[in-house]
Amino acid sequence: MNPLPADYVSLPARDKQQLLWNKILESKYVDGEMPSSTWLRFMWDAFTGGLFGKNYLRKTLLHEADELPDRRRRLIHTFGTVCLITFEAVPSVPFSGTLSSGACGLLRVSLTLPARSFTPGFAVKFLIDGRPSQNIVCIPCINGQEEDQNVFLRAGSNRHSKTVHGLDFKFLATMFGRAARSVSPQKLRWNYLPLDHFAATRADGTKETSPVVPHELIFLPTPEAQMSRESNIDFRLRLTDIAPGTVLYHVLATDRPTSRPVLIGHLRTVSEFVTSHYGDDTIYFQHDHGPLSSR
Repeated sequence: MNPLPADYVSLPARDKQQLLWNKILESKYVDGEMPSSTWLRFMWDAFTGGLFGKNYLRKTLLHEADELPDRRRRLIHTFGTVCLITFEAVPSVPFSGTLSSGACGLLRVSLTLPARSFTPGFAVKFLIDGRPSQNIVCIPCINGQEEDQNVFLRAGSNRHSKTVHGLDFKFLATMFGRAARSVSPQKLRWNYLPLDHFAATRADGTKETSPVVPHELIFLPTPEAQMSRESNIDFRLRLTDIAPGTVLYHVLATDRPTSRPVLIGHLRTVSEFVTSHYGDDTIYFQHDHGPLSSR
């Protein structure tokens, strides 16, 4: 598949959204082709793909693009499904950037690991006119939700519980924390992703002179998004039942750890969910590191 054009970043957000979507549609899995993972496959890919080294997760923080680096395999959140979304900001949002302007973008839903406990995660990409995208990756419950296969059971956030069960997720927490410390961030922790990038720039590319940054973003699933608890059908296929125009999440935010969340917008689908080679092998959601400490 051809790479994105050399001037991709400078394009309007809607043009970038269409380019990415075209690549997803052109590489849709055919019937019976949709891959899945097992614990044994994950361990083999993790060993051969470099997950045990610091640099693999460090690139997740430093690579600023909408496509994975060349020859980099997606070892976590490996297989998922993607749809187009729009973020509709409510009037008088107390925060700046795309949180007040709204934005177009993409949403990818995946399983974090092939663990016994069903552990869905999702990534959101806001596309910006003439500038790099804004991304966030959420795991609503890092310890999973046992047998409950409702992808929208729990709210997602840039904050995670510090309590982690199981050697697999404890290992990931340790490795991500190690990678985070290597870039010397002010706010980033293994269980907290900073939100400065969302507040810094509006969807039209305008830089905010005095950004107002929230402490936490909360993606609260709507009643319209709910799925049955039990199913023999893969969650990716079940998501194809969600119609374009569905509000999946109410988005809330806080300005400090102890403040009450306020509604700032809604995340609405503008396409169906599609599984594809491009959505699994190439599209990329950066983990923003936030402001860096002086060395």
